[in-house]
Amino acid sequence: MCGNLAPGQDDSGCNRAIDHPDGEIFSPPYLFNDDMSLAERPIIFSVDSSMQNGRVAKAGSTITVNMNYPTQHTLALVRMGSATHSVNSDQRRIPLNNVQRSNAAHIVTLPSDSGILIPGFYYLFAMNERGVPSVAKTLQIVL
Repeated sequence: MCGNLAPGQDDSGCNRAIDHPDGEIFSPPYLFNDDMSLAERPIIFSVDSSMQNGRVAKAGSTITVNMNYPTQHTLALVRMGSATHSVNSDQRRIPLNNVQRSNAAHIVTLPSDSGILIPGFYYLFAMNERGVPSVAKTLQIVL
């Protein structure tokens, strides 16, 4: 992308006839404080389940999400895309409401309905009280 250079860099190799100088990088407002400084994001240190591999779980099972702060976070699973014929019918966001907190550990009972929590790979997000999301951890749901 033309024009997205650090100070002191040269853009003489940019062909403006084929490179797009009108490209933009979107930074959602929730990633910033009111003074435009970067908002502090929650950090998921680890995800553990009772299964052999801690990042694999079943519908209705319990996972432990270890966070960087002992405050209450909102947790949600977002299913990774599985498009076919330009349709992504599996896309879903599942709020995790059955959460108990013990210091920085959030003990989560996953939804038991495998029609809602269908098998596959999900991103697990934690949001703080301002709605600032963490970087996701990957979780696999199996039958």
